[in-house]
Amino acid sequence: DNGVTFPDPQGASMSLDPTPGTAASNDDGTNWCEGVTPYGAGDLGTPGAANPACGASAVLGVGDLVVGDLVITEILQNPTAVSDSVGEWFEVLNTSGSDVDLDGLEITSNATVPVVGTLVVPAGGSVVFGVNADPLLNGGVSVAFAYGSSITLANDADEVSIGAGGAVLDEVAWDNGVTFPDPSGASMSLDPGQTDPAANDTGGNWCTGASAFGAGDLATPGTANPPC
Repeated sequence: DNGVTFPDPQGASMSLDPTPGTAASNDDGTNWCEGVTPYGAGDLGTPGAANPACGASAVLGVGDLVVGDLVITEILQNPTAVSDSVGEWFEVLNTSGSDVDLDGLEITSNATVPVVGTLVVPAGGSVVFGVNADPLLNGGVSVAFAYGSSITLANDADEVSIGAGGAVLDEVAWDNGVTFPDPSGASMSLDPGQTDPAANDTGGNWCTGASAFGAGDLATPGTANPPC
């Protein structure tokens, strides 16, 4: 009805709320809302899949992301409470403004490992990727996805990146203490005022983790970093 009671979107579907679910309910425009989930070439809708509840926010896939939507914010490349082979990890912040399913995200350092399976990170939330997901072995960190032993984070100079479809979304390269901190038993922690993919390239925007967690290393995995 041209927007009188039904939605009147451009570039998005009219999507029936799944809750009413009767042959009469879809005659009422107030039971419809605009599609919010990108598909294909970029219009918003869920063709052939379940409609989200009206009022629900979109869940983006990694193919919808652009540079700046995910930022690497903390790295523990040299734990001392446990060995590097089980205790290395890094943290990623979702700055996109939408929930994101990281299924298919590519983690790259000395090798590339894709995230396999649903891993939804809420808008503004952080997720930890680590070599080992068992907190009884890895020093007490809650790892959302274990990338395994094929990726190692060197203690001196190295880099880690995240991307999708071969495109890099963010990358951090540390330099053995030349400009980045070079701690043992503590993380490299990005200042929370510098959470963008350009600012985290600058070693001066990072500092050494200071809060003990788990088995005793100093970091804030999965929670907000303190200011440097």
